[in-house]
Amino acid sequence: MPDLRLHCVTQRVEYRLRVIHSPRHADCMTVLQKTTPPAHTPADSPGACVRVRARGWTRQLVLLPLALVSLAVLLGLGVVWWSQADYDALALVRDLRAARGYDWPRAYALSQLLRSPAHDSLKDDASLCRELTALLALELRRTDAGPDHVQFQAFLCRVLAEFRLPHGIPVLLDAVEAGRAPRGVPVRIAALEALAVVAGQLESPALSQDPRALALLLECTQLADATATDDAAVRVAATATFALGVVGGPVAVARLRNLLTDAHADLRYNAATGLARHGVTDSIPVLVAMLEDASDAHGYTTLGQVAHAAHGQRIRTAARAAQQVARASADADLQSVLDALDRVARDASTPPDVREEVVAAQRALQARGFDRHRSGSL
Repeated sequence: MPDLRLHCVTQRVEYRLRVIHSPRHADCMTVLQKTTPPAHTPADSPGACVRVRARGWTRQLVLLPLALVSLAVLLGLGVVWWSQADYDALALVRDLRAARGYDWPRAYALSQLLRSPAHDSLKDDASLCRELTALLALELRRTDAGPDHVQFQAFLCRVLAEFRLPHGIPVLLDAVEAGRAPRGVPVRIAALEALAVVAGQLESPALSQDPRALALLLECTQLADATATDDAAVRVAATATFALGVVGGPVAVARLRNLLTDAHADLRYNAATGLARHGVTDSIPVLVAMLEDASDAHGYTTLGQVAHAAHGQRIRTAARAAQQVARASADADLQSVLDALDRVARDASTPPDVREEVVAAQRALQARGFDRHRSGSL
């Protein structure tokens, strides 16, 4: 290290002498003399170069992670930009159809376009909806569909749910029928979910007056009998029950009433929330059970998906359903629901976000005059 320090000092002195004696740099002499460190300063100490080198390594340790993070952010933004760069959604669908197979990059780009608020008008594009309908119909006719093709068909069902149009209903019903095969369960569930979403978005009662749609939904709700142990059958039946609640109509309401006493909790709960949507007070006892019974959970949400917090989700759903009953039926007796909500709100084990929604539901019901005992107490 001393040799290294001597080398550094010698180089600086030689440069200073050369500049001072150069006619072209005569005016720099005073500046150099002022800026050159005096002898025996800390800069000339044996540890000076070590400190300089340490500062260099410190900068690298700080800047390298920052550079990596910046690169990752830029790559992420690049992927998002690429997925939305091609605004011709119709061309994407035609490319998917021409590929005659699943093309996940294009499929992902299409889903991003349909979910983007900047392209909300695509959800009303009849030509695009018809192209996707034709693509799903083509996929459903496959005789060599493997697991990847089945997942792609389920994906197309969910994409059709993005549209505020009835054009996709027939092919979604085809998907429900095609899902009768054991390997078609994911497609059947995705199609039932899509039908529920489309029914909720349409102002006209298109599905509640469609005999084929009602027949298929009723068929699916009957898959899980009292002794059913097939998880897939229960999931299909629960999802179909949820869809019936959204579709509504006399046929759907009659079936949902029967399902209030079903052996499977998911079907009972989905039937109750569906009836609550239409102001049917028969749902109230099951709504109370949803608020109180933490042990009778099959482990799925109202759409049949695996729930990480089934009890909390069930409480939220019941609280919202009670408010739907209140809006639709002014003479409903919701005191039992209010008492159950109060117990949930006072339970120390209730998560804060769930308690917040429960208290909001209590206040909403009290504001409508449904609480005979605690009006104004919250």
